[in-house]
Amino acid sequence: MAEQNSPKIFNTFADFRAEQEFSDSKTMVIVDGNSKIYYANYPFIRLFGFGEGHSLFDIESEPNIVYLIEAIAKSNYSSLHFELFLSSNNSVHGNYSVDIEKILIKEQEFFLLIISSLEEKTRIESKINNLNDALEYGNVPVIITDGSGYITYCTKSFEEILNKGIEDLYGMPLAKALSAYILEEDISELVDALDGSKKWRKRIEKTDKFGELVFKELQLSPVLKESSNSRSYILIAHDITDYVLKQRIMQKSEERQKSIINNISDLLLIIRTEKDRYVFENANDNFCQTFSVDKNKALFHRINEIFTTDFLSVVLSSIETIIYGSLSTAEFKYANKSIGRVYAGNISYTEDKYEEERIYIISLKDITQQLLYEEQLKKTLEKETQLNKLKSIFIENMSHELRTPYNALLGYSEILKDEISEGTVESAMEIVDSLKDVFGRVLSLFSNIIEVSQIESGEITFSKVRMNCNKILSSVYNQYLEKANEKKLGFSLLLEEKEFLVEVDWMKLEKIIEVLVDNAVKYTESGEIRLSTKTSDENLIIEVQDTGIGMDEAEVERLLEPFNQQEDVYTRSYQGAGLGLTIAHKLTRLMGGGFKIVSQCNNGTAVQLIFPICGDQL
Repeated sequence: MAEQNSPKIFNTFADFRAEQEFSDSKTMVIVDGNSKIYYANYPFIRLFGFGEGHSLFDIESEPNIVYLIEAIAKSNYSSLHFELFLSSNNSVHGNYSVDIEKILIKEQEFFLLIISSLEEKTRIESKINNLNDALEYGNVPVIITDGSGYITYCTKSFEEILNKGIEDLYGMPLAKALSAYILEEDISELVDALDGSKKWRKRIEKTDKFGELVFKELQLSPVLKESSNSRSYILIAHDITDYVLKQRIMQKSEERQKSIINNISDLLLIIRTEKDRYVFENANDNFCQTFSVDKNKALFHRINEIFTTDFLSVVLSSIETIIYGSLSTAEFKYANKSIGRVYAGNISYTEDKYEEERIYIISLKDITQQLLYEEQLKKTLEKETQLNKLKSIFIENMSHELRTPYNALLGYSEILKDEISEGTVESAMEIVDSLKDVFGRVLSLFSNIIEVSQIESGEITFSKVRMNCNKILSSVYNQYLEKANEKKLGFSLLLEEKEFLVEVDWMKLEKIIEVLVDNAVKYTESGEIRLSTKTSDENLIIEVQDTGIGMDEAEVERLLEPFNQQEDVYTRSYQGAGLGLTIAHKLTRLMGGGFKIVSQCNNGTAVQLIFPICGDQL
């Protein structure tokens, strides 16, 4: 008989002992759902020879007391009364009455068994009825066979599984009853288990009366009756549908993720929504290695506990774009400054219909080299544009610089012809001098063009020596003193009293200073020019300073490039192709010196050459 009253509740086992109303004349034991003994009184220990820590599996009974406990554990009933036959190694034999009651101790479910011996033998029919009631109330699918494997008992729930009634199943071989649900090799294993008194387990699947796929695990256990030296078998069917379906869902999810990961060579991260949180779901090895993530430790943790703020900001912003823009994908760029790499990112998502959650798939492609290539391509294009511009400037300058002197040559030639015809020798000599100046200007132009070409192509060579540059400055000063005087300009030479050695190419340094002094004389209409040296921080500074027209500070860098001048080529007031300053700047740099220009429009210019002092004082 079974009852559905609420189970009694105790805080501890001590409370149970204090409140229990039974004397030691009753045989009592408390077990959990696995039949492990947590409390046994003295009559129980005396009867069976064991107590706490043991299991009821050590008790052989018919029906098996362990299965009865499993039955009531799975049912809604709080108590159960039945009779059974006990047989153990301690010579405990006979028919007993057992009352099972559910109790709660420390909020855990236990079962109190009160075992009473029957003075009279209970009829087998009564035992079977009690067992049948327990199994039916617990809705436990059970089949019992004899030692040969023929069915002698079947619960209604097992009848529903096999779609056959007891009238069809009674006396039928168990292997035949299951033949519609298991394979031939499984039937052979079942027959071997029946012949050898072994356990057997198999999972079957079928469609229930509602058309739903269900899964059952069949467990066959042999039962040996020592009193009669006979055996029987109990087959129990456990419903494992929920477990199988969950396993299939997990397997599908894992296979889906594995397929995605294995087919993407880029960095891959998978995150899952969990209520209002984003958690780490998976990532491929490339991603974990790049972002220094331990996959096992990161699994199911919130992503804000794993990644840096800058990466989170980019990812979450892209997810918001997908959500609020109702988009299927979103793209972004992320620069990982810690490793100096740039990635092109893409986010897409899939819906998890089983969990009603979203899974976001984030792929990152390394585009660092691509960006470097694009940057290099951009610089190459800019350089090409600059070269084209230089070509145009070159043609314009050459057109002006060559046309002007050759027009002068033609004019001087006509005048010289007339002067020779008239016999005016003095005038002819002046014209010859003018012709020499024109030829010198053309020759200087060609020399500068060749030198710029050599510098740009890297073909120029240097013959460096340690020298005192004062001699070069004095030579250049004497060379341009007359020109300065012709323009009524003050021209001074101020040298350091102590002479210092610098390592330079003598000829190249002389050309540089000539260019700077020549520009100073050319672009200064009044005032003075100063050529000087001084020392500062182990450096020797050569300075050419004038009070000429000067230049805009913003134009300085542009004027250091070839063929650039302040005035337009067709309207400028001063001769020259705009190569001198370029040559001076590049040669100084190539010799390891510094080149500095300080200038303002109409306020003059100061050019400094800075070389490290490399020798002792002379």
